[in-house]
Amino acid sequence: MRNGGFYFLLVGLVCAVIFYAYDHGGFSNIFKFQTPNSTTRTLNNGSEKIEVLQVGSGRIVHNGSVATIQYTAHLENGREFDATDPDKPLAVTLGTGDVMRGLEEGLKGMQVGEKRRLTIAPDWAFGPGGDVSLGVPGNTVVIYEITLLSVQ
Repeated sequence: MRNGGFYFLLVGLVCAVIFYAYDHGGFSNIFKFQTPNSTTRTLNNGSEKIEVLQVGSGRIVHNGSVATIQYTAHLENGREFDATDPDKPLAVTLGTGDVMRGLEEGLKGMQVGEKRRLTIAPDWAFGPGGDVSLGVPGNTVVIYEITLLSVQ
């Protein structure tokens, strides 16, 4: 009967964890199963760093998808140089080269509602020439914060 008390205690502990998880939005909100590096990745030997700021759900962006996004773009010193109008999001068809490579690569794999910060090296951004109309000097790292609104 000594083992019976142990099993009773174990079952009680498991039930307590299940009820606690239920009250707090599920196990994923209690136990962080992601590794520390699962929300940040680097592409092409440093051409782009992608940080997931908010996880999305639903459809995933891939080549050929039309992704509707909101974004804010700024330089490393924090100066904003471009942003979408809140009432007029940008629609991007992936794989067509409509936007810079860093933005296109950073959109791949996003899910609706997801928010990412893309730190893009010059070779995947505006290159050595920069963009005079936006006030972006040549060979400049740019940072985009994007939110995926929809995928078609």
